[in-house]
Amino acid sequence: MAAENPMRRKKSAKELADKHGCSTRTIRRKIAEPRDDYVARAAAQRERAQQMRADGASYRAIADELGVPIGSVSSLLHVRQTSKAG
Repeated sequence: MAAENPMRRKKSAKELADKHGCSTRTIRRKIAEPRDDYVARAAAQRERAQQMRADGASYRAIADELGVPIGSVSSLLHVRQTSKAG
């Protein structure tokens, strides 16, 4: 079942549920990002991180470009490496 009004939210489901007086499940059901959109966005982010690293960018530069913590860059690159190895 797709969300009624799909969008990426800036606040957690708990914060929105408290603000609107409903359950977190209701929030997720109403505005959850569709799975296909999430998978496509995550794949594009992994590809961008991999390309930047191949071009010689540091983990810090990749993190700044993608707007994620350095640990996330490490995870993005690690997932890419292990999926190639197998």
